[in-house]
Amino acid sequence: MRLLSICLLIFTLSSSTLAVSLQRVRGPDSFRPGRISGPLQKSYPGSISGQKQSDDALRKITQGSYSTNWAGAVISNSTPSATFSYVSATITIPTATATGDMSYQAASAWVGIDGATYTTAILQTGVDFYILNGKAYADPWYEWYPNFAMYYDELLVNPGDVIVASVNVTASNRGVCVIENLTTGESATKSVSAPKSTATIKGLNAEWIVEDFQSNGAAVPFVGFDAVEFTGCVAEAAGVEFGVVNATVYDLVQDDTLLATARVMGDEEIVVTHI
Repeated sequence: MRLLSICLLIFTLSSSTLAVSLQRVRGPDSFRPGRISGPLQKSYPGSISGQKQSDDALRKITQGSYSTNWAGAVISNSTPSATFSYVSATITIPTATATGDMSYQAASAWVGIDGATYTTAILQTGVDFYILNGKAYADPWYEWYPNFAMYYDELLVNPGDVIVASVNVTASNRGVCVIENLTTGESATKSVSAPKSTATIKGLNAEWIVEDFQSNGAAVPFVGFDAVEFTGCVAEAAGVEFGVVNATVYDLVQDDTLLATARVMGDEEIVVTHI
């Protein structure tokens, strides 16, 4: 009888511990106002961390495939009559790690249409991952640039969750953003419209990006992470599917320091690694 009671006590404590570890929380709202993901900002560094440039690095500088805010992959459509209308990927949300003593550090992983060669508008959705006062959070969001980001408040995600992010342009001024949390089986869908008549989608680019986004007009301190994996990367134009094997790959550089690199691992996979 005593042995049975002990076993029941252990089971109860284990269940309680598991429930706590799986508790899902939404991050604080204090840094949400003024949060925006913007167009590609190309960079042409003279050197990176004072090191001699490799042939590949020199090629990237010449072609402008370094950026101050994006790390990831971009495909561009050279046929205006067949524009991108859909983009999707499965993303494993990383656990943010502090890279300095700032109380707030962040980055974002997202998929989107336009924003690279056409910078007037972007329809995008993804997840912010960040450190606030030593604790790691993740928040899902959607945005029709140049509007600020909006959040899926009904959908909770945690670091380590696996999500599917997708954007579907239904008209040049309308679209649908979806985040599905494969870990919990929950999802959220938002129908969105262009914020103004001059911010319509052209469908010239599709991208899979880790970004140093902006909050209240300034880039946020770029948070640490091991890697962000984008799998099942697909974009669609005029009924034809495209992967990332021929994408332009951008690494993120600030003040001649390499912060994140992107590698295409196959036709449907990209890995962005923090340096």
